[in-house]
Amino acid sequence: MLSRYSKNPERRHWAAVKRIFRYLRGTTNLKLEFRKDKEQFLEAYSDADWANEYDDRRSITGNVIKFQHGAISWSSKKQKTTCQEVLWLRMLAQEIDATAVSQPTIVYCDNKSAIDLAETSAYRQRTKHIDVRHHFLREKIEDGEISINHIPTDEMTADSLTKPLFKQKHETCAKNMGLVTSINICSRGRMLAQEIDATAVSQPTIVYCDNKSAIDLAETSAYRQRTKHIDVRHHFLREKIEDGEISINHIPTDEMTADSLTKPLFKQKHDTCAKNQGDGFSDFHKYMFKGEC
Repeated sequence: MLSRYSKNPERRHWAAVKRIFRYLRGTTNLKLEFRKDKEQFLEAYSDADWANEYDDRRSITGNVIKFQHGAISWSSKKQKTTCQEVLWLRMLAQEIDATAVSQPTIVYCDNKSAIDLAETSAYRQRTKHIDVRHHFLREKIEDGEISINHIPTDEMTADSLTKPLFKQKHETCAKNMGLVTSINICSRGRMLAQEIDATAVSQPTIVYCDNKSAIDLAETSAYRQRTKHIDVRHHFLREKIEDGEISINHIPTDEMTADSLTKPLFKQKHDTCAKNQGDGFSDFHKYMFKGEC
């Protein structure tokens, strides 16, 4: 939304930009997680701030569309019809796997009046001003493509896309979108391996890192003036190290397998990373590039 003020930004807009950069820097460890379930389905969340924009009194609409528990589409902009995006994704999902759209796509909304208006075709004097082109939503509900369900505002995943929220609420919305920390993924991997074969996790899981300062910070509990800003929720890594579940080992940057996932590399270095990630990655890389670069 800040891009609307790029031609003539004020001090408050620059302050907001700096805050965005701080947020991005503090959330670099968040990853989108998609889970494999027997049933594949699309679900959407739609929220609006109802004319809270002072410049033109148009509402800000936020929507999140999820597939397999992870967000695949999201936006925060002035008045967009969420269901149009849902219908396009339904057609895309149908081309990939018809079972994903065998049931109506649920759109969650926290406004009971809006749901009632979408589902009821009765004429109302106070709603006759609504453009006919928006009534296609009612047709899609009748056709069984869309189903609108009410959800409490406290559980609205798209709430963070329409207004500023307190930290706890914002983190809840991010989690509901499928964002998890990379260390959480590692912990879940241990639990999954333990269910399959307990011997696979009889030793601490080694996490290789090429940053000695980060390793020192994770393993040492001593208070430091320059690290007191680190959020307490990240300190659980130290607990996992003390419990013997995780072990962080230093590795030279030249041997870092994940290097290709953070920056562009020369072909030889990229091939080495692909090989270290497994034969499947290496074969796929050779097939895609066929030795040409």
